[in-house]
Amino acid sequence: DREYQGIVALCTEAAQLATQYSLLNENPYTTLQGESITNKWMDVQQLVPGRDQTLHGEMLRQQNNERLRRAFAQKANVVGPWVEKHLDAVASVGAQGRESLEQQLAKLKQYEQNVQSYKPNLEDLEHLNQEVQEALIFENRHTSYTMETLRVGWEQLLTSIARCINEVENQILTRDSKGITNEQLDEFRKSFNHFDKNRSRRLEPKEFKACLVSLGYNIRDDRQGEADFQ
Repeated sequence: DREYQGIVALCTEAAQLATQYSLLNENPYTTLQGESITNKWMDVQQLVPGRDQTLHGEMLRQQNNERLRRAFAQKANVVGPWVEKHLDAVASVGAQGRESLEQQLAKLKQYEQNVQSYKPNLEDLEHLNQEVQEALIFENRHTSYTMETLRVGWEQLLTSIARCINEVENQILTRDSKGITNEQLDEFRKSFNHFDKNRSRRLEPKEFKACLVSLGYNIRDDRQGEADFQ
């Protein structure tokens, strides 16, 4: 405002001098006239409030986005490790061979109950993620977890528990129907775990091949051997 008022004052003074001495009111150093400066200034005065309002709205949007990022990250940084911890716990059930099948089954069913009880936390994250998507937020520096990775981990946990429960129940049925003792089961389990190097509860082709070789099968280490193995 002060600069504008200074320019207006100079223009007024120049016009008065031109009138007083009967001179042309022209300025060889610029093509701008006082009237055009005044018009532009009025235009700026009208644009500034709108611009301020736009900037204020953007600031509020960014603040809300940061709030959503922090809220999602705070929850995800708890749920993610919880899922990972329980995945490891489920995978370790029966790995040491120190528990009976009934004890393993009870532990797995307790994990299953814990997972169902924890589900509201994942649902809270889904609601937060919906807000994040609606706000068009595509990155979050506060967490390495995304809703997609959490969903995958959750489904893996549910699948792992269900599969392990089914396997243990089948082992109990087999044991009871075949009259296998707990000592024999422990021996079978120790032998299986010896070849199950990655603790997947399943023998990969290489692991199964090593198991067959240990039982006396002669599997040649060439194409013919591979064909026989297949």
